[in-house]
Amino acid sequence: MHRPDAHGAETERDARYRPLWFRFAPFLGRPPALTRRQWSVLGLVSLVSMFEQYDVYLFSLNLAHISASSASTRGSSACSAGWCAPARSARC
Repeated sequence: MHRPDAHGAETERDARYRPLWFRFAPFLGRPPALTRRQWSVLGLVSLVSMFEQYDVYLFSLNLAHISASSASTRGSSACSAGWCAPARSARC
């Protein structure tokens, strides 16, 4: 069981905690007072978001190639990664 003053000191120590990666991001401004656990969750979510954006970027770079490849195998439709768009006919 924690003593009340020990718990208060632990909370104060957590309030001043800044992760190492935060030093490399001065453009973020003044950091909020977060606990170590909140900083860990924030760092994890940020890392996952960065990889997700990277995947979307790579997909957009390869979309023309994927579309051309699937159009030759599927005939008149341009399908890519589950998103299908039927080819426009000349008789609109």
